[in-house]
Amino acid sequence: MSRDRFVDILRYIRFDDPRTREKRKADDKLAPLRDITNIFVKSCQDCYNATETDSVEEQFTVTFRGRSSFKVYMPSKLG
Repeated sequence: MSRDRFVDILRYIRFDDPRTREKRKADDKLAPLRDITNIFVKSCQDCYNATETDSVEEQFTVTFRGRSSFKVYMPSKLG
């Protein structure tokens, strides 16, 4: 896929109804992605059944170096 095609898709793709976005944003900061997120989570739950012998690797983390409006409690940080 060319860069220009990717930029066009990125510019025009939407997952929510813009007419109801502002009302939903008042309650949910992820409102523009909530519907697609719910579909993704449901698909993951349908495809995987956890058992008591499953384990999760400790290094299973993704680093994020951008800004986010979500509040995070950090007890080591004063103020």
